[in-house]
Amino acid sequence: MSSETSTALWLSTAVALAAAGLGPGCTYHEELPNADLTGTVRIPKDLIEIELADTTGKRWTVNDPRAIGPIYIGVYAGIDDSLYPYPHPEWGPVLGDGNGDAYPYGGTTVGRMTWGCYAATVCRTVTGRYDTYDDVLQFFRDELRRPIVDDDGREITSATEFQEKCFEAEYVTSDAELDLIGPKDFTLNGDYYEAPFEILHTQWTEGVSVWGFVDMPDPSFTFATCDGTDGDYYYNYDEQYYKGTNADEILNDPGYFIGAGDLVSWDAPVITDPDQPFTLELGYKYE
Repeated sequence: MSSETSTALWLSTAVALAAAGLGPGCTYHEELPNADLTGTVRIPKDLIEIELADTTGKRWTVNDPRAIGPIYIGVYAGIDDSLYPYPHPEWGPVLGDGNGDAYPYGGTTVGRMTWGCYAATVCRTVTGRYDTYDDVLQFFRDELRRPIVDDDGREITSATEFQEKCFEAEYVTSDAELDLIGPKDFTLNGDYYEAPFEILHTQWTEGVSVWGFVDMPDPSFTFATCDGTDGDYYYNYDEQYYKGTNADEILNDPGYFIGAGDLVSWDAPVITDPDQPFTLELGYKYE
């Protein structure tokens, strides 16, 4: 091929790419039906009160944002008021017995189940709720009345010892590498606890609904959406157990997990503009 022919071929290719918007310095827009949604979840502060009980049957109440469980937020085609005593994402076709699939377009959480470095914390600690080790110790000791203990049953009272245990168990060298300790999700704004959230790269179509619920703890301070028989396995001599993890299919079948005391969004925002921030209120307490 002559140099003139090669030059002509290169120029014709460059012109074609430029016309298609694919030339150097240009960006190809795939125009996929995806969007990033930005919102704020808020919970009335008087609804976060929970009732706890010890093994003797003694009961007491706790009203503390550290008791707020993981919040599950999904993007759905629509909401159905007839499936449960509360609004719930609509189901696809149901063949036989059992629940249908909600088929969420996308979703996120505000907080998720995490391990607190001791067996006493399995399925009892959530990310975004504690900013120091002392914060965790005080909450378990004074509010839950379940002091964190080691495998010998000895109470952990020192933040330094707690940190050392976490570093050793998780093979890290800084608090920033841990899920347990970090900035808190919620701030108090008047009569509401509020937290920002993002739902990234969700399938988008105009008119989708955003719906969610918070898994509040039962009287023993465990969570229905945590599976204590699964997750990473901790092995340290005679300390051997699963660390626990979030259950499967939570956003696809949320009604299966929702129980007494959980908070649900009664009015699901309908999204017509993906760039417009919105508020999701979890203002209905299921009894």
